[in-house]
Amino acid sequence: YAEMAYRAADLRPADRVLEPMGGTGSLIAPLPREQAVTAVELEPRRAAVLREFGVDPILGDYLRATPGQHDVVLTNRPWGAYSTDKYG
Repeated sequence: YAEMAYRAADLRPADRVLEPMGGTGSLIAPLPREQAVTAVELEPRRAAVLREFGVDPILGDYLRATPGQHDVVLTNRPWGAYSTDKYG
């Protein structure tokens, strides 16, 4: 799934990518390390995992975060026990 999302995004090297629900980084894992990525993550333990991918996440709820401007959004909205429908 992540590889397909990456290919569908057709990213250029200069594109700034936003992952508003960073999670464990599965969507940003296939991105080149030099790609500019901003991730927002609510849980501190998952934010630590994102740092292992070289991303300095914004810790908090993405509905309240101010991540700046981006060219591409890659996300997989919450589901299952984590879904509260407040994210659309």
